[in-house]
Amino acid sequence: MHADQDDRPYLRHEPRSFALPAALAAVLIAVLAGLYRYGRGPEPAPPGAPPLPTAAEPAPRRAFPLNSVAGAFGAAGKGESLAIGPANAARYAAHVQVLEALDARGLVQGYAQLYPLFQRAYEELGHPGKHFNDRLLEAIEDLLGAPEIGPPIGLLQPKVLYQFADPDLETRSAGQKILVRMGKDNAARVKAKLREIRRELLAAAGRH
Repeated sequence: MHADQDDRPYLRHEPRSFALPAALAAVLIAVLAGLYRYGRGPEPAPPGAPPLPTAAEPAPRRAFPLNSVAGAFGAAGKGESLAIGPANAARYAAHVQVLEALDARGLVQGYAQLYPLFQRAYEELGHPGKHFNDRLLEAIEDLLGAPEIGPPIGLLQPKVLYQFADPDLETRSAGQKILVRMGKDNAARVKAKLREIRRELLAAAGRH
């Protein structure tokens, strides 16, 4: 997917069907892209390589336009039985409900309206000649690839912060870790909405 040579936005909106406030579109898109902004350098992965690094570092909290989920991270047990607590998933309920309520088509139309701003900012961050929309789709694909794991999800606490006991989980991208932490049911609901958004993104690109 590439921008036209005359630098027109590569997703363009139809004003008569624009149903979502542009600011809301900006928030969600910024969250998706922000998960990966600090996890890798400016060069894209080579063909055939994983879309995002397996050892991505989490983005600083100041990079996100939304507040963190309420409450403290819930862990249960001790020693080898230390795991994510069963009540931890409830912390994400409100955020998941908001996401599910979004109209995917309206969201993409809002994104298309703002796309020139996203593209300009992306280039200013050190990605000249690269397309922000490609990065967004890459991030969505990575989130959809998060493992679906039921409880118990083992933890370690080498110092203050918790880590996944499973080395494979601990080296996953920041976005995939969030989906694992929020619980299997919440993650499935988020993925369903992400598939809707991806479908609308690809359809919008195909129409132009």
